[in-house]
Amino acid sequence: MVGHDFGGFVAWNVALRQPSIVDRLGILNVPHPTVYRETLRYSPQQIARSWYVWFYQIPKLPEWLLGRNDMANMVESLQITSSPGTFDDATIDRYKASWRQTGLEPRIHWYRGFRRSESPSRDTVTQPTLICWGEDDVALLPSMAEKSVDYCENGQVRMFPGASHWVHHERADVTEALLRHLS
Repeated sequence: MVGHDFGGFVAWNVALRQPSIVDRLGILNVPHPTVYRETLRYSPQQIARSWYVWFYQIPKLPEWLLGRNDMANMVESLQITSSPGTFDDATIDRYKASWRQTGLEPRIHWYRGFRRSESPSRDTVTQPTLICWGEDDVALLPSMAEKSVDYCENGQVRMFPGASHWVHHERADVTEALLRHLS
């Protein structure tokens, strides 16, 4: 199982809650759930970087703001959180088509649900785990990658200097590392 961003939170949780259905785990720029929760308790820097999580708790306002002007704020968030040139016009058009098809609410509900969800009954991932992390992630501190591997029986971290939160879009060697890990 491989997951990025909120897909990574889902992947962590599946590996922790249903370990028998995950053979290997690949995580892209998202910390172990316990690491994220603990970091939010003591890191003003991470609290500031996670401002949008708190904003998404407000009913209706995030959906309205993100949907305005042909989803200009959503597009801008892709551009702000990525290295220049990561998302060309055709890719942005595909994202916008997907957002229109499903609506913006499902993306926001992940953040609302996470804040209200119970922690898994166990913290340690038993499956071989590879954490790939773009060091220039504007939303998540890179230190959380190393702390996350401490919650893995058999884990490793690959840091990607000069790569953003969208490390898998920006660096072909992420795919190569994942393929080696999964084979």
